[in-house]
This record gives sequence, structure tokens and C-alpha cells, in this order.
Amino acid sequence: MNNRQIHLTAMKEAARAHQMLFVNLSRQVDPFEAINRAGVTVAVVPLESLSGAYIPALPETDGRPGILVNAKHPRTRQRFTAAHELCHHLRDKDVVLDRETEVLPRSAVIRNDREAVAEAFAGWFLMPRQLVHRSMHDLGIGDSPSPTDVYRLSLDLGTSYLATAAHLFSLGLISRTRWRELAKLAPKWIKEQLAVHGPGDSWGDVWHVSDQELGHRHITPRPGDEIVIDLDELPSSGYLWSTPAGRGFELAEFSFEQQNADDPSDLVVGGHGRRRAVLRATEPGEYELAMEMRRPWLPAGEVIRRFSIQLSVQPKLVGYQPLAEAV
Repeated sequence: MNNRQIHLTAMKEAARAHQMLFVNLSRQVDPFEAINRAGVTVAVVPLESLSGAYIPALPETDGRPGILVNAKHPRTRQRFTAAHELCHHLRDKDVVLDRETEVLPRSAVIRNDREAVAEAFAGWFLMPRQLVHRSMHDLGIGDSPSPTDVYRLSLDLGTSYLATAAHLFSLGLISRTRWRELAKLAPKWIKEQLAVHGPGDSWGDVWHVSDQELGHRHITPRPGDEIVIDLDELPSSGYLWSTPAGRGFELAEFSFEQQNADDPSDLVVGGHGRRRAVLRATEPGEYELAMEMRRPWLPAGEVIRRFSIQLSVQPKLVGYQPLAEAV
């Protein structure tokens, strides 16, 4: 098959899987939930020379199919591998040992049609067109996404920076030239531009959230990830943002930066600026982070604005994932 045929086949298979496995396409796609619904056991375990594997129903497995995912890989790679192996379950029904996944996003050539379709399927399954468009709209990303835009989109979709950039090209949203330009930049450099204090480890991410984004914000950090919130504030009005309230995070910084503070012609004290809250995600779980704009010296002051984020702090994937009832 040529590249167009591979992606057309993968796109159709992914759409069929979304429908068959009742995948919610209004939020980040969970490949493990879909695999469980397909009646497949998933084990996330350390693997020395494999990204993942698919094992069909055999007498040795008590008649139940299974998927292995490498526990040593980053979470985005694990999610991609899980979707890749789901494709093998739906299409191939043979034992498959995958040494590498996320190969296509690195511009590598796959000469095996079965593996090429599984790679493309993972992209289409995790990043369906309607979800990508919705995320780009909510994040305020335009027609010419910057490296930072692609990184923020990748966080929203739960995919790697490279996989996201490659899929934007597959969707026809960027040119091949632009894709190659984006692929030259290391995500580490992008994170350094966004970070204030930095995440807790080299695999950690930086989530930048502002009131310029549209839609309801729901983020999925890991423990140790940095969350940077920037909100408009005018101190001279008397209305100030409260410190973030909620659980699942710890506050590292709460500061205000006046706009044009270095401009000697701007002498307004308490002028317009940005309120910044820097947080670090802590314990896995579902939480809500809330902030209010009000006059702080009044105990029951009128709240004129509210800002909230749903936090789904992700646990480390390891061991056997719970098995759902097959559909």
C-alpha cells in the first residue's frame, strides 16, 4: 500500500473502533479504556527490547487476548503503543512483537503494511479530526501553529509533540515543510520556554493555562508536572484574584506582573497586568482548582469573575489494568 492508502485504511479502522467501543470523542481519548471494553487484558510491565506486544486468545492465556506495554516509556508513548496494539487485535489476530512504536512521526519508513497501518491507526484513534479541531479552538490555536501551540495541543490530546506535529500534517492542517520544521525542535527546549520553575523530572510537562483560552479547561498532568496560570488583573479596580483553592496541587508561586512596567511613560500605580499562579501537581486523582476575582478585604465581597480547571492527575501506569466487560 502507498502512504495515502495506509492512512485511509487506518482512518476508517479508527472510526469503526470509536463507534464499536463507545469512545467519547469530546475529551482526550483513553486507549486503555477502549482496550478494556474490547475484552482485552492490558499489562504495563518493564520490557527490555519491546515497545509492546499483542497476544491473541490462546489456550496458554485461558482464551483471553492480551496486550503488553512497556512501563519504561513515557506516558504518551505508552498510550500510542496501546492504540497500536489495539489495531493488531482488531485486524490481525496473530502474535505481534513490536520493537518500536511512534515510528511514523519520526519520518521513518515502515515497509511492512501491517505495522504501517497500526502506526497510522494509533494516530487517527488518539487524534480524530473532530477532537483536534475542538482542542485547537479551545486553546485558541490558529491556522499556523507555533511549536508552543503544537506542544500545548499535544498535552491536551495526550500524545507526544512529534506524533501531534506529524498528525497535523496527515490532517492537512500544516504543510510537509512546516511539519519538518516543527520536528527539528526538541520538546525540552519548548518546555524551558514555558516553565517558571520547571517540572519535577525530565519526563515532566509544563501546562500553561490562561483566560484567553475558550471552553472548559480539563488538564491531565502527572505528579510533578508544573501548571502555570496567567489571568488578567487590574489592581487599581480593587478586585484581585484569590489564591487557587482545591486539592491535587501545591502552590509554588503567586505573583503579579504589571503590563509595561519597564515603560517610564506608564506611571499608573496598580495598572493592568497579569496574575500568575505556579503550581505543581501532587497526588493522582480527580480535583477542581478554583480562583475568584473579588475585593479581598470584604469577607463576603462580590465575586465578579470565576476561573476553574478540572485536574485529572494521572497515576503511573504499571501492572494489570482493570478489565471491563467486553462490548
